[in-house]
Amino acid sequence: WWKYHSHAGYDPTGEIYGESFKEWALRGFPHHWIDELCVDRGIDSPLRQCDFVCDENNNVIVDKLLNFDNLQHEFTMALSPYTRNTTLPQLNGSNHSKVASTNTQILDLTFNLFPTDWAIYNSLK
Repeated sequence: WWKYHSHAGYDPTGEIYGESFKEWALRGFPHHWIDELCVDRGIDSPLRQCDFVCDENNNVIVDKLLNFDNLQHEFTMALSPYTRNTTLPQLNGSNHSKVASTNTQILDLTFNLFPTDWAIYNSLK
């Protein structure tokens, strides 16, 4: 989210996303996003994934989450009971390393800001 939105014209002054992923995280992950359809459903942040994987009663409505760090493998495993040919096309990519190294301070911040997301993720691993 940060990598794309901080460089795609959504924040020309740098006031929302800042100069670095760490700065953005330490400020509580502010964003520019407003989507009327989602706001009507009570979703005010695209970063809280529980809003997209739960119904209106907060019941989880998915049985699997795929990890983007190893998406091809996860996709292949998820579809293996149904098909053998599961190669995903790579429409874009980068040769950069991860935006930020895993940092305890940032991980703690995400655990505190998105506890429901982490609980769902851990329950579906």
